[in-house]
Amino acid sequence: MNLEQGQDDFVARALEVLNYAYAAGGTLRVLEYYRTPERQNELQASGHSHARAWESPHQYGLAVDVAFDPQGYAVPKSWWFWLSRLAEYYGLQSGASWGDYGHIQLPIWRQYKWSNGRFWHLT
Repeated sequence: MNLEQGQDDFVARALEVLNYAYAAGGTLRVLEYYRTPERQNELQASGHSHARAWESPHQYGLAVDVAFDPQGYAVPKSWWFWLSRLAEYYGLQSGASWGDYGHIQLPIWRQYKWSNGRFWHLT
């Protein structure tokens, strides 16, 4: 499996989460998907992320940040735990366990590596 296949898999699963949430009466707004290494370093420097460039699944297109629309992050924690369980149902991982409630990622994102100008999936 290469990175493009991983991205396709992640996007398909993330869309299932978004569509299910919509069908259940909630709307999730995508805030950020792919993040440049420069933006990641800015977020880390400002204290909004612990990860530096290439230490986040966003640089690989394997994570998305969402918020409830129109409430944003100002929703009961039970909504975030519902989203976490929904993401897990579709084989994704939520950031709720470490306090990043709107973050959803492919659990195996760390298995992708940059090598010789190409991404490789390590099996």
